[in-house]
Amino acid sequence: GGGAGSDIHYSAGFVGINTSTPGFGFSVATTTYITATTTITNQFTVTGRAENPEFVGSFEECGASVADVEIRGGIAYVVGTNGLCIYNVADSKSTSLITSLKPLGFFYPGAGSGPAQIAVPNSNYAYVAEGRDDLWVFDISNTSNPKQIGRYKPGGINGDVTSITVNGNNAFVGFQDAANDTYLNILDITDPTNISVVTTTKRSNGIELSDANYITHVKIQGEYAYVAGGSLYVLNIANPESPYFTSEFTFNNTFCTSQGFALDDSYLYKVCHRGEELKIYDLADPAVPVEV
Repeated sequence: GGGAGSDIHYSAGFVGINTSTPGFGFSVATTTYITATTTITNQFTVTGRAENPEFVGSFEECGASVADVEIRGGIAYVVGTNGLCIYNVADSKSTSLITSLKPLGFFYPGAGSGPAQIAVPNSNYAYVAEGRDDLWVFDISNTSNPKQIGRYKPGGINGDVTSITVNGNNAFVGFQDAANDTYLNILDITDPTNISVVTTTKRSNGIELSDANYITHVKIQGEYAYVAGGSLYVLNIANPESPYFTSEFTFNNTFCTSQGFALDDSYLYKVCHRGEELKIYDLADPAVPVEV
């Protein structure tokens, strides 16, 4: 499954591509297309050499800790210690800060469940899941003068908003309440200044969101939402008012506290950040992916 000329090895909970002795959760050895030897927080190591690597710049104005970034139309929207930072990145070699905004009460990085996330579905609005407490809404129609226009806590319940993705007029928000109960909230954001709950999902069809871990990511493809939390869950969202789970995939590694995954038209790829092997699923039936 590694493609022409590549070799995949699995050893002691680690996965390696072109290396039989992976030293971290995911290790790659190559001579092209990868930057020079790099290790990221002792969890992801890449060794090799790019043909012509070139460092083109960095962002510093958003603070010591940067959690997430989304780029739209040559503009980068960054969430970090200093709040929401907006950069002009049309020329990657000559980027510049346009402005930053940190509303009163924005606590990232705080003592919540996880890092902040940002969703920028269009050039008018940005939604930030703080990683603790609330969902923040910003009017970014004027990038030089963004404004906070909303601050929302799903259902008015104390807890942490842990993830955000937007699909049409709905936002899909991970939420963990003060008792550590985990939920997925589907919100109506037709009017970003007056957000309302469409439905709150915890369990259906014998599948229940685990309370052991908060929801780290939600990705939408067609009529399905793929939800990463204690496991990877598949949720039918054809009717946002009545979603239901169709399948669940657990992680083998008991130390897995969060996971990442990616989708394309045919496959889903998922990995745990602590030694869980990379797994690939065929989406021929998107409701019940099959491991390949």
